Amino acid sequence: MTRAEKNEALLQAKTRELANKHGKHRHAYERRRSPPGFWRIDFPSTQEEREDRQKLEKVERDVVAQRYNEAMRPGGAYLFKDE
Repeated sequence: MTRAEKNEALLQAKTRELANKHGKHRHAYERRRSPPGFWRIDFPSTQEEREDRQKLEKVERDVVAQRYNEAMRPGGAYLFKDE
């Protein structure tokens, strides 16, 4: 790797780091997860449906916990209604 290539790679890495840290749209395009069992083409059995519901409840709890943690962080994306 030549000196110019190293400098270019370093510049690109620093630019990417700054964009990720301070970029306006860094959280705007996070890919949403599909629900459990969404891509299954067969009709689910009772056991599979029960497992899918349990996974969905866990995902919902994780989302609520993530929002709570974000609300507790100073300057977070969420606020409690009474604040």
